[in-house]
Amino acid sequence: MARVLIVDDEPSIRFTLSEFLRRDGHEAGMAEDVESGLALLRQGGWDVVVTDIVMPRASGVELFRQARQFDPDVQVIVMTGEPTVETASEAVRAGANDYLVKPIGKNAIQRAVGNALRIKKLNDEKRRLEALNRQYQESLEKIVETRTKTLKAREGLLQSLFTAAPVGIGIMEDHRLTAANDELCRMVGYTVEELAGRSCDTLFAEPEECRRLAEAAAARFAEGGVLSLETRWRRKDGVVREVFLRCAPLQLEKGGQAVTITALDITDRKEAERQIEDGARKLHDMMDGSIRAISAALEMRDPYTAGHERRVADLAHAIGAEMGLTANTLEGIRIAGYLHDIGKIAVPSEILNKPGRLNTYELDIIKAHPQIGYDILTQISFVWPVAQATLQHHERLDGSGYPGGLRADQIIPEARILAVADVVEAMSSHRPYRPALGRECAIQEVRQKKETLYDPQAVEACIRVLEAEPAKYL
Repeated sequence: MARVLIVDDEPSIRFTLSEFLRRDGHEAGMAEDVESGLALLRQGGWDVVVTDIVMPRASGVELFRQARQFDPDVQVIVMTGEPTVETASEAVRAGANDYLVKPIGKNAIQRAVGNALRIKKLNDEKRRLEALNRQYQESLEKIVETRTKTLKAREGLLQSLFTAAPVGIGIMEDHRLTAANDELCRMVGYTVEELAGRSCDTLFAEPEECRRLAEAAAARFAEGGVLSLETRWRRKDGVVREVFLRCAPLQLEKGGQAVTITALDITDRKEAERQIEDGARKLHDMMDGSIRAISAALEMRDPYTAGHERRVADLAHAIGAEMGLTANTLEGIRIAGYLHDIGKIAVPSEILNKPGRLNTYELDIIKAHPQIGYDILTQISFVWPVAQATLQHHERLDGSGYPGGLRADQIIPEARILAVADVVEAMSSHRPYRPALGRECAIQEVRQKKETLYDPQAVEACIRVLEAEPAKYL
């Protein structure tokens, strides 16, 4: 059961909506204006606020702007008898979660409150995960800081004398050790006496590695350079350690050439690097999960397009891969695919799910969703142009698209790819106002209108992808 506050200056609306919600198992409170509504909200414990926009003295927008200051987690549903694009945009920018047009039926208010509660649950879980992530990141940073300080301390002592150096130093003649410092002895677990005259292949985890290293070192020395590499040594007790090895030629006074080796045990550093890579992978997975959660929340408002964002993301990613784009660019396209319709959160559910054709007024509301999505996504510091791709995914090469009427190169490549994937997926899927048109019809549409509406390279790549794996993306 959730606590829902109804704020409206019309008593009949307050009592009717409250009764609908009580029958649905929720606790409903009522307030006749913004002032009394804020007084109740300050007491805390509310999950959802359903507020009218136009009320005496102060508007509903002012109510939830103030409410978010002392309760950022409360979900807000706006209702109005005079819906406009400007009203919807203002409500979304101020933080509204849904937008209902009066008169409001029982199913509409129950569905909107149910969606708001699911979003609140997702937000609560997101905050919990973010707190855990912060704890993990702080712990990881401490580990890395400790390991980094240790390694820097070791590197800073490389200029010490041979016997006191914090790195292993040895001299080899004819592939046999003739000298070793204390650190080298400690690293391999042998005494100086045991190492003297010992073949170098006994130091390596794989004996053949010594021969390969000698050949590589000879080639580098012939070029006037030195050899640096990472390898593995086996200690006397059988434990294998990861080692950074540097080999340089040494001219002997008696004539001939020896090799100096400088060895640093990097086992701890390599383990720290593996932990950092694991942490980065977990952070990426967390971000990806958050984006999928947002996409799932959007689909709850429009069951007819369930899975649309995922399919567009997958198809756009495959198109970009077919075009030879980099992995980093492909990741940005995939994320934009999941979020490209986020602006539809401002579109009333009645319009999204309308079974018939939309009128001009309703189309104008629908066409506002790219700009609203852009306004939302610019608040997030993506490393990819996700917001720009969202804004432009309904633009067309000939300037006939919306919202900006952009042409050709004014449209970023990510948006051009997204446009093709969006059209093909939409035409291949069922909508409230028509049955699915099918994959072949969708391909024919983009093929006939490439260069006029759609990017030719993106269209050809899309066709190749769908012909190669017709059942994977649609």
